[in-house]
Amino acid sequence: MKTRHVIATMTAVFLAAVSGCASAPSPHEGPWTLSELENADAGSDPIEPFNRAMFAATDVALCYVIDPVGRIYATILPRPFIEHFDNVCENLKFPDKCIGTLLRGEFRASGEELLRFLINSSIGIAGIFDVADYWFDMPDTKSDFGCVFAAWGIGPGCTFVLPCLFRHNVRDAVGMLFDVALDLRTYIPYAGYATIANIAVMAERQYAATIKYDYDVYKSYRQIMSVYRSSLEQMSDYRYKKAIAAARNARKNAGLPPGPDPVKPKYTPKPGWMRGEWVDLPYFDSDVPSVDSFRQRLFRSEDDDYWFMKLSLFNRDFLTRGSTVRLSLDDDLPSLKCQFWETPKKCHRDRLAVVLPGIGATWRDSMPLALAELCNRDGYAVAVIDSAFSWKFAESRPDRALAGDLDRDARLLRGIISRLISKLESNGDLRDPELHIVGYSFGGLHALKIAAMEQDEPMLGTAAYVAINPPYDMRHACDTLKRMSLASATWNLDDARNHILNVAGLLVNMPDDRTDGEETTPIALSPISGDEADFAISQQIAMCLRNLLVIGHRDHGYEQFSQPYSWWRRGKLYEEADAFGMDGYLNVFLAQDCDKSPERLFEESSLRSFARDIAYDGHVRILHNIDDFLLTEEDRKEMDRTFAGR
Repeated sequence: MKTRHVIATMTAVFLAAVSGCASAPSPHEGPWTLSELENADAGSDPIEPFNRAMFAATDVALCYVIDPVGRIYATILPRPFIEHFDNVCENLKFPDKCIGTLLRGEFRASGEELLRFLINSSIGIAGIFDVADYWFDMPDTKSDFGCVFAAWGIGPGCTFVLPCLFRHNVRDAVGMLFDVALDLRTYIPYAGYATIANIAVMAERQYAATIKYDYDVYKSYRQIMSVYRSSLEQMSDYRYKKAIAAARNARKNAGLPPGPDPVKPKYTPKPGWMRGEWVDLPYFDSDVPSVDSFRQRLFRSEDDDYWFMKLSLFNRDFLTRGSTVRLSLDDDLPSLKCQFWETPKKCHRDRLAVVLPGIGATWRDSMPLALAELCNRDGYAVAVIDSAFSWKFAESRPDRALAGDLDRDARLLRGIISRLISKLESNGDLRDPELHIVGYSFGGLHALKIAAMEQDEPMLGTAAYVAINPPYDMRHACDTLKRMSLASATWNLDDARNHILNVAGLLVNMPDDRTDGEETTPIALSPISGDEADFAISQQIAMCLRNLLVIGHRDHGYEQFSQPYSWWRRGKLYEEADAFGMDGYLNVFLAQDCDKSPERLFEESSLRSFARDIAYDGHVRILHNIDDFLLTEEDRKEMDRTFAGR
């Protein structure tokens, strides 16, 4: 009787809370903005100040309690122990997942959860090893009662955050009560205490990899949790693994060897008009240009420490071998942090590669980190400076200006590189280094502009410059990105959610194929459409520009905004910033900030405007994909004529 009363009370509270916070969905017209997607999928946020305060408490706990405790724990215990102990904890959640999938009508998945528990508890030695997945193709459904309520048609309600409980709405928070009641650890003495350190280390690892270093961690948390919960509701990871297993078994039944069929290389002939060096990638089966660009995610750091977590003092993977160099550009502003890796000990001469990332990227992103590792392996000391378009750079720049004026940004970056070299030399890390500046995308354009400046006003001494996929004409580049942002114009909410989950699934289940010979598998094509790639790329740029506008409004109080900046409540401000879009950023805010017309900005920020100044500079090299979506055919030919063999 008492149990029924408790469950009835919990359900009544749940339904009352959801009905009080949920808002009726409204039809959507035109392309989606970040704020519209977030609010449509995650629900409204009427108690944002409360939620921000609760999440701030979580952030403090993760950074100042869990992080130091985790460092001790992860230093004492090796990574395999921590990960296998996490398997044990997951195994004890079996009643929750088994009953949850049953109540969702996923009868096969429910039966597999029961079999998983029996197999892993016996053959897997109390769940230490997930043999049900590895040997019997029964992956974890990861279901919970929040997913059950969603399957029953109950909306998320409003955003509701409590400290250290990673649920982001009323529905999932109430569902957690049922999850706890059906978790076997709840009834094992001291089991909860025994798993706290392990849970803390795993949580910190995921937190640091996703949102810890974002501009607005609460906003990023809400967005990521919304996508993550949608993925759980659709059991995306479970269905993906089942599809992979089905394909593998089909090959086995057909008598074919495991893995994809070896492929013969496909060679693409060099265009007749090209004078530059042509490098063919025979195993890179090209897709549409935007999808090819999205596949840059395959280029990421490979050096990982199998034995120790990143929090461990013994971890020596590439990420943790770096050190932070702080440069004070203004006494009243935060220092600019650059990440630095020392010259490998086998090298006898100091060579420094300074990496300039693409729009919005920081040194922790996959592309600059992988590029830094590649340079370091080749004998260079490496320093990565965050993009001039990143929020961290914006908070440190002494002129408090918006990024986007190529001349102004490159001049500032050149001064930062000079200070960085002086700082490294004074610290004894380098001695009269041979300088190489490596930039990609807009960072490549910055590198080339610095090369042009050095011809007129030498500051860095003799340096080499490598630009990877720099845009050539900024007008065309911006028009292309605006066109790509229209990819979602015909999507309803379900379409948008499914497309986003498909892109998120790609990032989570990123193929790890490498090509090292003719008898190897090709780098897998990204299983996303051109529209999905267009939308993902354009929204990444939109989020970067939004952060810059919000920081600028905080510092200057832009009259174009009706919403004031507030730490406690920023949802409406983000909606305003999203509405301005790229056109508003360029034509309204940036043009006013640098006192230049939009046309002059486009002209001066294009490689075309100064390409001939560096055309014969023997220290300049450009690497470019011929199908880069930001180039026109005429751009390709003109760049080839200008730089020829370089």
